[in-house]
Amino acid sequence: MDNFQEQVKKCVITLADVFEPYLCPLPESKSGMYAIDTLYYVKKGAVLVFNSGSSFSPLIGPDFIGTYFILGQTAMRLNLEFKLLSGAEVYTIDIAQAKSLVSKYNLYESISYLIANRLYEFCNITEIYINPDSSAYKKVKICINLFYEHKDILGDSISLSTFIIECTGISKSRVMFILSELRKGGYITIENGKLLSVAKLPNEF
Repeated sequence: MDNFQEQVKKCVITLADVFEPYLCPLPESKSGMYAIDTLYYVKKGAVLVFNSGSSFSPLIGPDFIGTYFILGQTAMRLNLEFKLLSGAEVYTIDIAQAKSLVSKYNLYESISYLIANRLYEFCNITEIYINPDSSAYKKVKICINLFYEHKDILGDSISLSTFIIECTGISKSRVMFILSELRKGGYITIENGKLLSVAKLPNEF
């Protein structure tokens, strides 16, 4: 899996380099939500993906959203949207232009890697996120590990607690209680609001 993730990172870099001259700043949204109806590039930070108004999965940059449109997909049964989390920097690219560039430079393999990775992430994360039997702790646990894995990207733009609350919808008091207990147990180390270390987290809380 590590080799696959490394390949995904290389594909993101390759596509970003090719698309860079054609990227446009994300327009303002009064609602704060953006429909996933074209190709987006999350250059920095993270966004939170929603399905029919419910939190679906976080997506941490650098990465792309909407890559399936490049392969000819024009509509989805899912009603997907996203909102920016603190510190996120996102751009759009015209889908016709993106298709032309992918064809010109034969980047279909890179697109396929990104789509495969997105499916894996959505299935892996949302299995717990949207499962009514999942406890608050299991959702918090996923967010802690995800945040720590990407702490160099997220650490200066959004706090761990805010990230968890935004991604899960769990109350602030509950999140802070769980984090406090994990700190007491020596599972996580937080200083000045920054997550410094994470030990193997317990399966249950």
